[in-house]
Amino acid sequence: MKKIKKAEDEKKEKLKKEEEAKKLKKEWEDECVARMARSEPPISEDDWMKEREAAEKAKKEEKEKEKKEAERKRREERKAKKHEVVKVDGDSSDDDLGNLGNVRGYKLNKDGKKTSFFNNDLTDEAKALIGDIAPKAISSPAPSSAPQPVERRESGSVGSAWNKAGTWEEKDTSEWCRDTLTKILGNVSTPVNDVSGSITEVKDLTGDSSVSQVRGKKCFIFDITCNLEFDITDEADEKIGKGKIVLPDISSTAAEDGEWEHRVEMKKGAGDAKVKAEVEKLVANVKTALDGFVRTFNAEYA
Repeated sequence: MKKIKKAEDEKKEKLKKEEEAKKLKKEWEDECVARMARSEPPISEDDWMKEREAAEKAKKEEKEKEKKEAERKRREERKAKKHEVVKVDGDSSDDDLGNLGNVRGYKLNKDGKKTSFFNNDLTDEAKALIGDIAPKAISSPAPSSAPQPVERRESGSVGSAWNKAGTWEEKDTSEWCRDTLTKILGNVSTPVNDVSGSITEVKDLTGDSSVSQVRGKKCFIFDITCNLEFDITDEADEKIGKGKIVLPDISSTAAEDGEWEHRVEMKKGAGDAKVKAEVEKLVANVKTALDGFVRTFNAEYA
C-alpha cells in the first residue's frame, strides 16, 4: 500500500509540474504577443522567467518588510502601554482606587519619584493600623505568660487579621495563572469532523499576575504572552495543516476591552480553504478559553 501511495503521489507531483510548465509557457507566449502589439521585440523564455522571478522576489520582500513594520509598531504600542506613567495621590478616593486594576506600568509616589505600580506607599491610616514596626529587642517571656491565640477572621470579612480595614493587600498569583492557562489552552480543539484542529503544545508562556485588595475592592491584574502550536487533520487523521497562534497580550486590559490580540503563522496548508476555515474556528475557541480563564481566575481568588 505504501508503494502504491508513493507511486500515486509521484504521478500527481509530475502532473502538477507539467501543468505549471504549460501555464508558464502560455504566460510567456501571451507576453511576447503583447510586446509585439506594442511594437516591441519579443523576449526569450529564459529572460522572461528571470524577470518573473525577480518581480516575485521583490513582491515577497515588500510583503516581508510590511509585516516586520507592522510587528514593530505593535511592539512599540505594547511597550508604550507597559511604560505608561500614572500619578496616584496618597489620599485617592475609593472610586479612583477601584480603577487601579486596569493600570499597568509605573506611577509617581508622594515625593514625585517614578516607581513600579506595585510599589505601595502606606497612607497615614494604614500606618496607624500597623503601628510601630521599628525593631525591638526580644526579651524572655514571663513564666506565667502563655501563647495568645490569633483572632480568626470570618470568611466574609475583608483583609487579613492585621488589616481588617482592607486598606491594601497584594497576592502574587503568577504561578497559578501560568499553570492554569497552560492546561486550559492546551485542551483547546475543534469538533472532530471531516477536518478538525487541536492545540498540540503551549510554548514560551511568560508573564506575571497578582490580586490586589484596595479598601475592600479586589483588582485582578495579569500580563502574559505565549505561543500555541496547532495541527489540522482530515478524516483519515492525516495532517493537512500546521502552524502556531501567537498571543502577545493576555492581560487584564485586553480582557476588559474584550479584544484578544492574536497572529496566525502557517507552516503547512496555508493555501487550503478547509484548513483556513478550521484555523478560524480554532482561534475562536482559543478566545473563548481565554474568557473562561478570566472567570476561573476571578472565582479562584474571589
